[in-house]
Amino acid sequence: MINSLQGILAAQPPTTSMIDLLLPQITRDLQDEFTCWVDGGAGVGTSATVYAATLEQNLDPAHVKHALVACYEPLPENVAVLQQRLGDNPRYKIRDVAVSSAAGEARFTVPSRITSAGAGPWAPGTSFAGSLRHGAPTTENITVRTVRLEDEDLPRLDFVKLDLQGAELDAMQGMGKRLHETKLLHVETQLLHDWGALRFLAGQGFALFYDRLQFGFRDNLTYMPLTLMQRCGIVIDRMHLPQASGMPLICWGHFEPATHVIDPHSLVMRTEIAKELIAAGFSYLQTDTLAVNLKWLPRIAPALMPQ
Repeated sequence: MINSLQGILAAQPPTTSMIDLLLPQITRDLQDEFTCWVDGGAGVGTSATVYAATLEQNLDPAHVKHALVACYEPLPENVAVLQQRLGDNPRYKIRDVAVSSAAGEARFTVPSRITSAGAGPWAPGTSFAGSLRHGAPTTENITVRTVRLEDEDLPRLDFVKLDLQGAELDAMQGMGKRLHETKLLHVETQLLHDWGALRFLAGQGFALFYDRLQFGFRDNLTYMPLTLMQRCGIVIDRMHLPQASGMPLICWGHFEPATHVIDPHSLVMRTEIAKELIAAGFSYLQTDTLAVNLKWLPRIAPALMPQ
């Protein structure tokens, strides 16, 4: 099932994700059973504002008053922007903590305010490099509070988005028994390395689908391995060029529907394919995985497979 949405995705504009297409329909179908959403790694609220608008536009008036988007963000600069943008709206619950497998405190690596000083003030919203998992020479450490979603004062966990730079598995483990009440997750997943998220979700009774791909290459690479990408079914939809953006070469795309680069048993990229991509210059290959609770799949299937 993991690639069964790719044909639909391929027909969409390159900036459209599957979650953009699915959330409105699922909300309309489930109504009061789909009103409590979690934005894990909320940044400055870009996704959260879209989520709240989706709830307001697709719930019946009687159910809108119960709609809630719980935002979890540990980086102080981002929390300040969240409070400024969303703090007065009862539709949002802002928590200045990181979601993890244990409650307490942890070291969190963030983009260094020092190393970014040459480019001007350190900007909120750049916690894409922040992680509970690892550090790098261009990062610094701060102490943040951590919570388990299982322990949070939320009525339900209907939809959970986790974009945590490698700490997604920890956060899902911290959902405990509440994971089984979750209908849909949208989880950032690395494909060149097995971080265990896909296996964990499949083992917990979720059907898995891929959203858009994002991938980049080594800084010293002078070519793109297009033939290998074609053989692996990787299609480029758009890219950022270093000359235009000042960022490394970053591409977005999708898998062709018929590709078989994912092992159907382990649910991770086939080892031989991953090794080829790394050898050809890929530095990372990631996607957002849609994980649908199998108990809810019959109710959600009409949105997943539109006619």
